[in-house]
Amino acid sequence: MKQVLKCDFCTKTAPIDEADAMKQHETWCSFNPANRTCYTCRNAGSHPHGDGDIDTCHAGHEIGHIWVVMDKDTSCANWSDKRETD
Repeated sequence: MKQVLKCDFCTKTAPIDEADAMKQHETWCSFNPANRTCYTCRNAGSHPHGDGDIDTCHAGHEIGHIWVVMDKDTSCANWSDKRETD
């Protein structure tokens, strides 16, 4: 059996000898809550009759305006961590 690394936030995997590349991926991963993207926001939703992809924002933003944020200082002001409960 071959050992692999798996991203803590998504399904990406990498060989054990690519630890630095995986660490860099995790820093910018769209599913990393620190990046405050639509994927991790409780305001993101999908149309009940849609294909399950994010296609609506309950905070009123146009979908995709902040899919992947490379500068955390410009992330969505209305982002709300969907892991937190009320």
